[in-house]
Amino acid sequence: MSRWFLFLLAATLASAQGGPGVVGNWMGTLNAGPMKLRVALKVAKAADGSLSATFASLDQGARDLPVSLVRQSGLNVALELKMLDASYDGTLKADGSEMAGEWNQRGAALPLTFRRVDKVEAAAARPQEPRKPYENKAGGSKLAGTLPQPPGKGPFPAVSRIVTKRCSGLAPSWCWRTI
Repeated sequence: MSRWFLFLLAATLASAQGGPGVVGNWMGTLNAGPMKLRVALKVAKAADGSLSATFASLDQGARDLPVSLVRQSGLNVALELKMLDASYDGTLKADGSEMAGEWNQRGAALPLTFRRVDKVEAAAARPQEPRKPYENKAGGSKLAGTLPQPPGKGPFPAVSRIVTKRCSGLAPSWCWRTI
């Protein structure tokens, strides 16, 4: 009987302290119309007990964006990201494995469920980012870029836009005429 009482007392105290904590790594998918964006949240707790977090939109290449406000009250979690004009209000599951809520950004409200993970996934590979500059040794200029090839049998049309130093401050249409 005394063991049962101690168990109930411990469960009551844990519940009074707010249940599962939000500290840790979280992943979710934001369904923004035709796009599905993987988002990540890393929440940490300082020695003084205050919470801080960073946010990432992995498929858009945005990483380590500071979360302006992280607040947990019981199972309820609120986040504010002033630089994105966004907020999130969610509720933790009792076991702390999931946080379901609503993402609000510039008037749009979308459902977003975060799942607790050990490690945040890597950002999406972006093959269009150049790997190294390619030199034209005869002309002494450098050309950097990647030309992705569509699937299937070609030929495929392609457009190349070259901007030189002499027209770097001008509109691209002007540069097209001067090159």
